[in-house]
Amino acid sequence: VQDKVKCDPSDHTLSKRYEEIFDAIFRKTQDTSKGSMKTANSVIQEFKKTVDYYKAMPGPVYEPITVENCSIKISAGWKCKVCDVEYTSKGSTGSNEKKLADHIEIKHIYLQPYICKVCNKSFTEKSNLQKHKTNTHIYLPANANLYTEDSRKYVSCKIFEIDDDDDDYLKSQLYMVKFFKKTDKNKKIVYISIDVTTFKDVKVAAKLLRDANNLAAEALKRGETTIGCSYKHLFVEGYDFNPEDVEVLGIYGNNETTGHTLKTFARVVTKSKCYHLPKMSLERMENCEQTLLDQLKAFLSKMPQRNQTYFNTQAWKQQSGEIEDFEPEDTFSPKRARVE
Repeated sequence: VQDKVKCDPSDHTLSKRYEEIFDAIFRKTQDTSKGSMKTANSVIQEFKKTVDYYKAMPGPVYEPITVENCSIKISAGWKCKVCDVEYTSKGSTGSNEKKLADHIEIKHIYLQPYICKVCNKSFTEKSNLQKHKTNTHIYLPANANLYTEDSRKYVSCKIFEIDDDDDDYLKSQLYMVKFFKKTDKNKKIVYISIDVTTFKDVKVAAKLLRDANNLAAEALKRGETTIGCSYKHLFVEGYDFNPEDVEVLGIYGNNETTGHTLKTFARVVTKSKCYHLPKMSLERMENCEQTLLDQLKAFLSKMPQRNQTYFNTQAWKQQSGEIEDFEPEDTFSPKRARVE
């Protein structure tokens, strides 16, 4: 779906044409959060040719600009009726016609024809679309493990090849957050948890996660019903994590759903701090369980000792039903955990 100023084909007044131009200007200057965003003045200058074109019409009917009524065939190529720009490259005539059509759609009809297949955000220039894809969405390195669910929700793994990339899928990745007591000046890691995001920058995702659970924790303290994950209870109990100190695990799902299955499996086998650790996720990973375990093992040193012990002894295999949460840290015994 192209992002477009709504045009009323039955309204041929000059005021309607100006309204469409102003709508386009306001839309193009509404995001002031980016330092590189164009100023309102520079944007207005871009639309001056369009305004002059409508002003020069004799009226009283002011037909909206279209590719068809503003494309002029010239001997060397094609010319824009609105601003006189010409496309006369020595390539095929068809390519010049296409370039002019793109020019009219972007500069004078205000379409944004370059659309991200992943999130449907649209752009006026192809280069801006590429920047968006590179900076916002996850693109896997060559030879990374890529996990995919089938229709039965069972997960398989393959080695990712860049030539096989499919931009239509919103890929996901796992990361680890590390909780500490707010009152502890040394910020000793007490709990860990595995989470998933479709963001390229996991620090951004972690900050959003922390902010949401902080708000939920404050609401819980007021006795209000809240949404959010079980982390909010950790915040109520005085724990926190640093979004700048998260671990990128290099574990990728082919889509968001697969990412959540990977997250649940990773939480179960590391005994992450979560109130819901169903063992069903273990069954869904049976085709590539060892591959994922090997990837998680690379981050054991970042986890508290009891999580390392639990993982190394594969203690989840001895438990039936849902995995129980850890007891408070000061009662934990590595020796007793091995026996259990």
